[in-house]
Amino acid sequence: MNAENKRKKIKRKKRSSPSRTLLFFSFVLFSCLLLIVFSSIFISKDVEQSKDKQEDTVLYEEQKSRTGLSEEDMQESSVPQVEKDIDRSQVLAESSVPQKKRGSIILVLDDGGHNISQLQPFLNLPFPLTIAVLPALAYTKETASLTRKAGKEVMLHQPMQAINLSVDPGPSAILPNMTEAEIRAILQKNVSEVAPIVGMNNHEGSLITADANAMSVVLDFCRDKALFFLDSRTNVETKVSFVAKEKKMQIWERNIFLDNTPDTDDITSMFQSGLEIAEKNGYVIMIGHVWSGSHLAQILDELGKKAIQDGFVFTTLSALELNQ
Repeated sequence: MNAENKRKKIKRKKRSSPSRTLLFFSFVLFSCLLLIVFSSIFISKDVEQSKDKQEDTVLYEEQKSRTGLSEEDMQESSVPQVEKDIDRSQVLAESSVPQKKRGSIILVLDDGGHNISQLQPFLNLPFPLTIAVLPALAYTKETASLTRKAGKEVMLHQPMQAINLSVDPGPSAILPNMTEAEIRAILQKNVSEVAPIVGMNNHEGSLITADANAMSVVLDFCRDKALFFLDSRTNVETKVSFVAKEKKMQIWERNIFLDNTPDTDDITSMFQSGLEIAEKNGYVIMIGHVWSGSHLAQILDELGKKAIQDGFVFTTLSALELNQ
């Protein structure tokens, strides 16, 4: 009887051994799954914390940039460092919206060189502009020098004969029937007197700008000297753009004359027309005259600041060329 019981016990042990093995492996597998689940939870928390920290850093830098405060100022001032409860999406959206540029304004003031008193109000204007300086006048060199010192741009205002032959274009002008050598000699003399310059435009010149041969010489000179040419468009029959196209050169053309009359309303109206052109075409070239003095300068100061607030920018032709 005892022997029989022993045999039964041995059989039960043999039958229970696979069950225990299966149970053991099941326990091990369950433990591994639990370990994976808990590890995933902790890793997710670490990633989320790291992400929040990076967002806080970005927002902190945005706030510091907008307020203009230094690191020490941010620590000591009443401006709080970015907290978790700030609406991040709103702050980032505000900082990422680019300011729309509605158009560029190129402002050229002709007839510099007669005196300094009328020039100075334009040099005081708080935005870029160009002074076109006439050659061979009492204040030609001083005008060019003061303009550069004021951080403004200088160009040669090259005198050319008008259709009305009784109109004197001034000294060192390009006159009818001049040879190519004579035109180049006049240009070289005038450029040397006003230099360094970025370009030139015509003073008067309704006759010469309509002469394709004369303007071919002028444009060749400008290309040789790396100068731009601005056609003041004193004659609707101008041939400047035609000659430039044949030479595959870029030239510029005036859009607006600001001070055909000294009336404030007229000047304001012309400026507003210029802004419409700038918004439509990307830029506008507006010409005024130094002899309008403080009257025009004051109007431009007011209109210019308002235009900047409205999204326009002041620039120069040389800067515009670089950005094209």
